[in-house]
Amino acid sequence: MSRKSGQDQTVPPYSAKLSGVSDYKITRGVPEHSGLCANENVRQKIIDILTGSTSATNSHPSLSNEDPEDSIGTTHLEIKSFSLAKLHAYDIFNRHTGALNDTSWEELIPGSRYIPGDPTSSLAPQVLILPKGQTYTIRLDSSGAVDTISVIFDNVDGGKLSTGAFYDSISLLSSGVVTGTIDSSSKLLELSVDKDGDSVIDEIKSASSLVINDRKLERWNLVSVPVFLLLLDKDSLYPSAISDAFEYSSSSGYVVRKTLDLRKGYWIKFDSSFFCLMIGTPRWSDTIEVKVGWNMIGAISTQILASSIVSDPPGLVTSNFFGYDGQYVIADTIFPGKGYWVKVNQAGKLILSSATQSLSKARIKIVPTSEMPPSPPSDITGQMELPKEYRLEQNYPNPLNPSTTLKYSLPVDSRVTLKIYNTLGQIVRVLSDDVQSAGYKSVMWTATDLASAVYFYRLEATSVSDPNKTFRQVKKMLLLK
Repeated sequence: MSRKSGQDQTVPPYSAKLSGVSDYKITRGVPEHSGLCANENVRQKIIDILTGSTSATNSHPSLSNEDPEDSIGTTHLEIKSFSLAKLHAYDIFNRHTGALNDTSWEELIPGSRYIPGDPTSSLAPQVLILPKGQTYTIRLDSSGAVDTISVIFDNVDGGKLSTGAFYDSISLLSSGVVTGTIDSSSKLLELSVDKDGDSVIDEIKSASSLVINDRKLERWNLVSVPVFLLLLDKDSLYPSAISDAFEYSSSSGYVVRKTLDLRKGYWIKFDSSFFCLMIGTPRWSDTIEVKVGWNMIGAISTQILASSIVSDPPGLVTSNFFGYDGQYVIADTIFPGKGYWVKVNQAGKLILSSATQSLSKARIKIVPTSEMPPSPPSDITGQMELPKEYRLEQNYPNPLNPSTTLKYSLPVDSRVTLKIYNTLGQIVRVLSDDVQSAGYKSVMWTATDLASAVYFYRLEATSVSDPNKTFRQVKKMLLLK
């Protein structure tokens, strides 16, 4: 559809309520590249921006707590431009949404929206709103005069900013053009700048700062720092935390860290849920050292598929990646701001990158196992709670159809075998056969290929440090289909 501006055309303003931090999103980078997780800090910055305080002079503000129009979905892309240059988007069918001239525009991409804004006001930029999951070409055409452009690219999920990139001080002459591509996974990493419109790219512009808006919950959270920051001490990054930051060590369990490493994941506990904003320099790739066994790793500045990770040495064998949402969940995608567990079969390096990894032979080999990561820290001691004795629990649910969970406890690091038998004593499934760290363990068994019957599961465990310390136990379960 085409739309024309005029007396009857109302452009919804960008606004912000001052009722609570969860209503806000700050979508422009700040020069100090600081983490902003304290509610009062974020609240004050919003007030500064709205009142024109000098403390916000260099913040390049653009605020939105609501979609510009009810018909726009709560999950979408937003591209904002603070300049006279005309902002456009084209999809793969060459359908156009954007400015036609100074007074009219069109919205031909299904589900898109263009808001002309006011180039003289920092609170009313041009805005393109686009549905996710498609590939777009973004274009800015010079207004016919020398211009300096600032561009914001935002991923909005469920009405909240998830990531935002800020491209500052792009200089154009009277015929200059800026182009960029958003791929189907909603990534926009670089802008190509043709300053004088001669079809020669003069500059490739990367984001000068990135905003990560990550939800923290009222409990233990697995976190990581997704951007380069000047200050990496835990108290500056997470001033509302009610616990220390705990790093995992295979030799000594959880260890308190005052200063955080960008490449590692940490346990931190909060007493309320909130959105944690971190504004800093993007990390589009990083290399993370891992040791044999379980590792808590960090994430980079954009989401990537776990299966796209490469390793050194090539083809490192790993478990599934696990995130934490009150319980461990398998993570197919690695998200900024989150921490993840992964188990590896040998020491090496994991390489996370937003770029497409063409060396398929170097990619990790994810081999699912039944073993779950170590338990979160104890609320009392901050250390990992360890069982005092070996124990095999009754499976649940029982009877099962077709899945059930088997739980067991290891007081020390142990060589473990967990096997399923039929009534003839034949092994029908081996769930575990490896060395496991001490802790509370759980294994899910799915019996889609077996007939209804009585089955037995047997746990054998031998202490790694004291082979004379062993444990064996058998329990019965019923499969009913």
